[in-house]
Amino acid sequence: MKALQSKILLCATALCLAVPLVAGWQVTVLATDYSVATATRSGQVVGNLRIGNDHGVIFGGSPGLQTVLTPPQFARSACNSTTGTQQGGSVTAQGSSSPRASLWSGTPESWVDLGPGIVRAIDTDIQVGSGLDFKAYLWRGTLESRVPLHPVATGNSVACGVSGNVQVGMVGWQGAERASLWRGTAESWVELHPLWALHSYAYATHGGQQAGKTIHEGAFGNTHRASIWTGTRTSWRSLHPQEFLGSTAVGTFEGRQVGSVFGGIPHTNRATMWRGSIESLVDLHLVLPQKYHGINSSSEAHNIDVDATGMMRIVGKADDDAVVWWRQFGLSSVTSLNVFRGVVAAGALPNLVQSDDVKMRFRPGIVFTSGEAPIQLVFEGEAKSEIPESVDFVFETAGSSTSIEVSVHFYNFENSTYELVYQRTATVGDVYAIATTTGDMSRFVEASTRKLRARISAKLLGPTFAYPWTIEIDRAIWMIPEA
Repeated sequence: MKALQSKILLCATALCLAVPLVAGWQVTVLATDYSVATATRSGQVVGNLRIGNDHGVIFGGSPGLQTVLTPPQFARSACNSTTGTQQGGSVTAQGSSSPRASLWSGTPESWVDLGPGIVRAIDTDIQVGSGLDFKAYLWRGTLESRVPLHPVATGNSVACGVSGNVQVGMVGWQGAERASLWRGTAESWVELHPLWALHSYAYATHGGQQAGKTIHEGAFGNTHRASIWTGTRTSWRSLHPQEFLGSTAVGTFEGRQVGSVFGGIPHTNRATMWRGSIESLVDLHLVLPQKYHGINSSSEAHNIDVDATGMMRIVGKADDDAVVWWRQFGLSSVTSLNVFRGVVAAGALPNLVQSDDVKMRFRPGIVFTSGEAPIQLVFEGEAKSEIPESVDFVFETAGSSTSIEVSVHFYNFENSTYELVYQRTATVGDVYAIATTTGDMSRFVEASTRKLRARISAKLLGPTFAYPWTIEIDRAIWMIPEA
């Protein structure tokens, strides 16, 4: 047991193979034989590894180096989430089947007991999960801080994801398991469950978006559909590709979702990434090393993160091996903002660099026709190359009314026109959005300067109870994959 309190060096040649792959992706096998990477944040990757018993681990930055989190008085542990500095999961004593919700700060000695249950997800200073009574709970770093999220007069519940003061999970009620959202209390419970679904589950949330799945009756039994929401039942959208029997989304970050599809050819799970639509599906299984392409091989993606340097990591497993897919993205900040229509009500350009709730706020300005948007904001930045593989404009926005329509256009430098790439109604709470398109990306990059230009427009579609109505932007940045 003493050896498990320290770092365990595993065979580098067998366990940490970095394989260069097409389109800039690489994959690293972190450990083999009954291991899985469950979460990543700010460059840290955590998961579970079987060393006799199952143990929660921090996968090391050096090949094959793991930090086992099991305290010496316990037989096994599980690590389900990380903030980059803290880890959340559970520990279980020898001979017991009752886990204890747990929090660590990088070592087994740092273990904090949160009481009976399991921590399933953590964010800065907040942990969520479930108790042994099959009810959802929230903690703030101590056993005494535990707050029930379980709605009154319902059956079972569990909290699976957290971002800021938003928690998501599932509540069992009236014969169905229902995707759910909370904001810190049981009384704040919001159903995300579509009325037509048999069951639904929300597994993750970030920037106002939730990811999960719905289950409904199909011709050959119940069908699982990867799904996303933006805070309400009616915001539900499917990510499920029809060529597969089922799919699920279990992670979301910066407008991207990860999970798996299954039931295609071959008939196994395949790790998948989306960018908010069915058409954007990326089959991550294709970029795994050859040993994972047997007829019975499978893969799953569990979590996604983009760190401050633009490194995107997607973690999960291939067969029974913990893996991380990774790719470097160039981040291009907004270099200039032209308020073409509208008025700046608060904030300044530097407020758009980080997602920190320090925002720019805009209200309507004068227009000359009824069809013109009274808020039009022109953002410029600089691309890293003249012919990028893709161009994503990532922004975090909110409106004072859900009657506001927000649109994003990319400027086509070849024909001097704007192309519509994104259009949604606003949400009152912050939501991450990603504006992207297909085709030859060079048309959106000015050849002589590598300049990028995007326009955010907002207009009112219906009545509002407050005037002037406003939109807020917390962050705006271009993400372009490096070659």
